[in-house]
Amino acid sequence: MNKHYTKSITIVLLFVLVFFKWEHTVAQNIKLYGMTAVGKGIFEYDLASGALIPKTNFSLHPQDGLSGFGSLMKASNGKIYGMTHDGGIAGSGVIFEFDPITGVNKFVHQFNGTDGQSPYGSLLDAGNGKLYGMTNEGGLYDKGVIFEYVLATGVYTKIVDFKTLDPNANGGNPYGSLMKASNGKLYGMTNQGNSSAFPGAKNGNIFELDPSNNQFTVKRGFSGATGTAYTPKGDLVEAHNGKLYGLAGGGMEGRGCIIEFDIATSVITVKYYWRVTNPNNQTTSEGSNPEGSLCLGADSLLYGLTKDGGTTVPGTGSGVLFTYDPRTDVYTKKHSIDPTLIGSQPRGTLIQASNGKFYGMVYRGGTAQNKDGGLFEYDPIADTIVSLHFFDDNDFKDAFYGKLLEIDLGTTAIQTVNANTAFSCYPNPAINTLFVQSSNLIANVSITDLTGKVLMTSANLLRNEVQLSIADLNPGMYFVNVQTNGVLSTQKWIKQ
Repeated sequence: MNKHYTKSITIVLLFVLVFFKWEHTVAQNIKLYGMTAVGKGIFEYDLASGALIPKTNFSLHPQDGLSGFGSLMKASNGKIYGMTHDGGIAGSGVIFEFDPITGVNKFVHQFNGTDGQSPYGSLLDAGNGKLYGMTNEGGLYDKGVIFEYVLATGVYTKIVDFKTLDPNANGGNPYGSLMKASNGKLYGMTNQGNSSAFPGAKNGNIFELDPSNNQFTVKRGFSGATGTAYTPKGDLVEAHNGKLYGLAGGGMEGRGCIIEFDIATSVITVKYYWRVTNPNNQTTSEGSNPEGSLCLGADSLLYGLTKDGGTTVPGTGSGVLFTYDPRTDVYTKKHSIDPTLIGSQPRGTLIQASNGKFYGMVYRGGTAQNKDGGLFEYDPIADTIVSLHFFDDNDFKDAFYGKLLEIDLGTTAIQTVNANTAFSCYPNPAINTLFVQSSNLIANVSITDLTGKVLMTSANLLRNEVQLSIADLNPGMYFVNVQTNGVLSTQKWIKQ
């Protein structure tokens, strides 16, 4: 091997190791960020200290947004973005940009009704320099829209107007968000509306959007027939088998179900449905009525929440935390949500943080101390669930369809020194192949585990896209480290 090449590889490895020695020193400052529909808007929760701090007060600056029903997300430019259901100059909601370091929140687009109104979901970074999202209302037919937002220019463009009446019906009123599958296409679900492509399917649909040309296609409609799925409120997630999974209403008893969508065949299959477990008293001890989305864990299990059910006592049930294994079709209720100790009615989605634990929010509680909901932690190793914080009606209340966002402030500081060094990696989670893209030339790429151990490295690349074969890596959470213009940036991703 060429001595100069060997020396350069050694220097790169040393640089990465030195970076991670320093990075993991500052990475102790890990925070969780989230929003509630009522109150001050955005909060920060410190995992180390257990302190919850309001970061905004939407009511003081309604032009920058009111009522956060969805989630925050970190875009490829290193900045944090979200949407609000209300606020803005027309009261129709906004897209906003939030700086977790300074706490400054400002709108970057105000919905005006014609271009969309009242979003419930969250934004998606598709890795092409654009954010994609949906609104629940507004547009040409007042049934919501799909839009794109260009990060570099701030240009907003409406792509699709949802319509629930023929001719050319295509669904309507989406509550959830878009996701990017391993085939590069975007997928989402509508909560209402029929589709001209599937007559009789009047309870929402699953659709596909190609970000390369914005071609929109309804892939399958929800009929609402007995035993089928209908009116979903959440998102889809891709599992290790390349199929998409989500939560919806319906099932044999109308109490909700887990669905599988096969991209290749466009077939929707109900994989599990919640039911009455004791016909004598109509209890649903395994759970009932999910409203959020599934979360793919590092162990390849899908984790989720139901809003109701979970006890054997008639007339009670504050929801459950469950797992579903798409490899074996096994559903397991892990915990009933205790209304006194944890809260009740979780309506959103779990996240798995870099420490391997899951975090979520509850909408309400059964006692005075937590009537406004709060935060909780689930440890899959110890199989324990504990409350972290009860919301205060003076600050936060009503956590609806969102999920928390983990931010490493040390990493954020590194990446925002020069936003042009940001990169995107997809799909996330990935199975066999990982793509890394940057607007600048990529010099070096490495993959490390959570301890900083270098598992893969590619140096002297000097190109904008890198394709990595990651089939030999064990399932779990990793870091992708990219060097552009002499600056090293990092992002977390999951290997299925």
